[in-house]
Amino acid sequence: MRNAKPTPQGPCAELTRPAHRRTQRPAWAAPTFSKGSARTPHWRSESSVNSDSTSHVLIADDNVAMKDVVMTILRVAGFDTRGVDNGADAIEAVQHGDYDLVLMDIEMPKLNGIDATRAIRALPNAKSRVPIVAFTGNVTLEDQESFYQAGMNDFAPKPIAADELVALVEQWTGDTPPDAEERAYTPPLLEPMILADLEAVIGRESMTDLLVLFDETAGTHADAMRRAGENQGLDMLAKNAHDLKSVAGNCGFSRLSRHAAAIETACKDGDATHAFALARHVDKILAESRVLLKATYPDMRARLKASA
Repeated sequence: MRNAKPTPQGPCAELTRPAHRRTQRPAWAAPTFSKGSARTPHWRSESSVNSDSTSHVLIADDNVAMKDVVMTILRVAGFDTRGVDNGADAIEAVQHGDYDLVLMDIEMPKLNGIDATRAIRALPNAKSRVPIVAFTGNVTLEDQESFYQAGMNDFAPKPIAADELVALVEQWTGDTPPDAEERAYTPPLLEPMILADLEAVIGRESMTDLLVLFDETAGTHADAMRRAGENQGLDMLAKNAHDLKSVAGNCGFSRLSRHAAAIETACKDGDATHAFALARHVDKILAESRVLLKATYPDMRARLKASA
């Protein structure tokens, strides 16, 4: 007999995903790859994958030096790369090629990255679903919201370390080597399937109420964790990390939940230095989660604004 799962806590505690219901992911949701999988991404043709198992990455950036550095790093790591220097050429490349990922600069001539992404998402075929990661130095919370609204899947700030760049591309192409899986995997900010199931079970209005309650509750825990760090209160940090882990995980905020779990573990291990260091990042992850939530559900923006 399987061990019973711990009882979830928090505003989304009573809601579980129904096993029989399958829901459609939003366009920006991350594709799922299992370890060792040879699954064909649904935006690439079967013939192109069968003839070449190498992942293909398109880099759209008008900065020639930056583009060459990125292409060199990825080629050394085993990826096939192509570079273009504007958004219009990026659209054409996606239309006529088979790419597993697009790294998209924002400020480019002819057509910027935001408009190029919107045009790619409007393509009348499966290539409209290719993952697109904003690759830019402009990464304010407002910028992030505009990226998600345009249909981008993720963002990476410039400059970026070579190992972080490779890990990002491995994550989105499903090419993570088995021995690097834990290093490369970063949980998504928001799990669209969980929210889609919540909406299917309880309706949009009730889900909105729960997400507003989550937002307020998460903010309270984040504030308490900040105070715990200031006062070196390890027990207080552990308690709020535990609660935040539960409420964030049950409401689909996987990155926040995973981070809170790491803090709780560090507290239990008595590693106060590491625990307090991790706690300093909670506000940033919560802020990014709120941005994505507002971008995904624009009608919630007014209600969430008061608690953000």
